[in-house]
Amino acid sequence: MSTNTSSQQPHAIFLINELLENILLHTDMRTLITSGQRVCRDWKETIRSSPRLQEHLFLKPSKPQPLEECQRTRNPLLEDVLWAQFFLKQQQNSDSKAEVSRFPLRESDRVRLKAYLRKDASWKQMLLQQPPTSSIGVLEIIRRSDSQFTKLAVNPDSEFLRMGHILNLLQGRSTLVPTRNKWILWSGRSRIKMPLNFELWAPKWVYEPGTLQSVQEWVPDNIDWDSLRLEVASMYLNDFDCDLVIVSERRQKLFQGEDRVHRESKLDRRLEQVFGECRVEIGRKHINHSWIPIKGVGVDRRWVLRPCSATPLVPALSASSDASDSSSLSSSFP
Repeated sequence: MSTNTSSQQPHAIFLINELLENILLHTDMRTLITSGQRVCRDWKETIRSSPRLQEHLFLKPSKPQPLEECQRTRNPLLEDVLWAQFFLKQQQNSDSKAEVSRFPLRESDRVRLKAYLRKDASWKQMLLQQPPTSSIGVLEIIRRSDSQFTKLAVNPDSEFLRMGHILNLLQGRSTLVPTRNKWILWSGRSRIKMPLNFELWAPKWVYEPGTLQSVQEWVPDNIDWDSLRLEVASMYLNDFDCDLVIVSERRQKLFQGEDRVHRESKLDRRLEQVFGECRVEIGRKHINHSWIPIKGVGVDRRWVLRPCSATPLVPALSASSDASDSSSLSSSFP
């Protein structure tokens, strides 16, 4: 009798709401959102009624912080949702197994991704980040060395951007493709079936000790242009506090009037369909990129990408860099 009582005693902890809440706050989010609410009615009610758990699951907005102290936390489930939807689209639309295998998945991954494709999945109400915002950036490629950045403030029905809105961007005949950075989507009709360069090889990442962040180096004769644009989009994602950034291989209207260059596109129609009229916060900020030589000579010389714009995106080279190299003139992209 005592044995049975002691074996059941640990389970009694879960009957105390305060203790259960604290335990669930330390539970893996993927487990909590996909399985936790199906354990029993008490667990489901605790998860749905607890403000702290709702914020932890990105279902309820957290309180905004002063601008100088605000550090946003991005929702880690976005990658699963994006790839699950893209995986489903590849299965439905591909004529050959080769296209489906473009992004190889283990069987365990396939089972996990399918769990996110249920029509009544609660993740659709999850916020993209905490504290939440409602802004999308679009990086338009003009030519190899130039691009333009636009920041749009969207006004969805739920006040903030949620997972369901991103799902709507990907559904149907959308030309948006997930990238290795889960907060950046690529818009290009040809790229649905043709791999992006960064899907084919991994670029060389180099850390400059005197800088605030990692920078990427290439030899100009062998430039991975797709990775370059993805990296620039990543910088703007953080610098301008966007929920996500879309890289576009063509110019868009983007709620900024229409002329011979910028005309309504499929992406424009999709944005308006999902979000309605968007307000332009930053209108077509021009970006030019240059190469700064830093080390070596001849074929061994190494270069660092430095986007040139009103807002510095890459910290200045470290003081330890070779003086003669840092003082060299920039060379523009070909």
